[in-house]
Amino acid sequence: MGSTTADLLIWTPDEDDPAEPDVYLKTMAESIEDGVGDRLRTQELAVGLKAGISGGTGIPVTTAIAPYAITAANGNFRQGLDISGGVVTVSTPGMYVVTASLGIQPKATADRTTAIDLYKGNTKLAGAELLQSTSYYITSVASCVVNCVAGDTLYVKWHSAAPGGVSTDATLAADSALTQFTVAMIQAVPV
Repeated sequence: MGSTTADLLIWTPDEDDPAEPDVYLKTMAESIEDGVGDRLRTQELAVGLKAGISGGTGIPVTTAIAPYAITAANGNFRQGLDISGGVVTVSTPGMYVVTASLGIQPKATADRTTAIDLYKGNTKLAGAELLQSTSYYITSVASCVVNCVAGDTLYVKWHSAAPGGVSTDATLAADSALTQFTVAMIQAVPV
């Protein structure tokens, strides 16, 4: 069926073997997987936060830091991270997955575009926009992975805008589960 080298476990086919190509490929894939070391996956550590915003709040026309907070109604946990004024200050250096979602209510004229942007300090990491619907609650999500040192700040900026200079705010969805800010420390570990 073939052989492998002693040091790198590289599979080489036996040219005289009448086996089908898919047999060769299967054996080669197993050889590569077994021969180059551990595969990695990410796992969440017990350092995280999930915060929300109460439904019914107007999304401002000018860009502002979203006032995410942890309360019994809109936040589920606070493990090793805290949030104040919508800003998370990192105390434990490491790799974090940061996600923000924004849900808005339907509006008869659907004249509103809303946006959320993830920031580390003054650096924009990721963003998402959505156009209000006349019939459905709409949710946009921005997410990224970022390395942090102690003292780094993570936060979300949001705003709403409309064509023609309309100055009324878009309104958050009544379901507070649609608007969240989560920060969780992760690490890469062998499978």
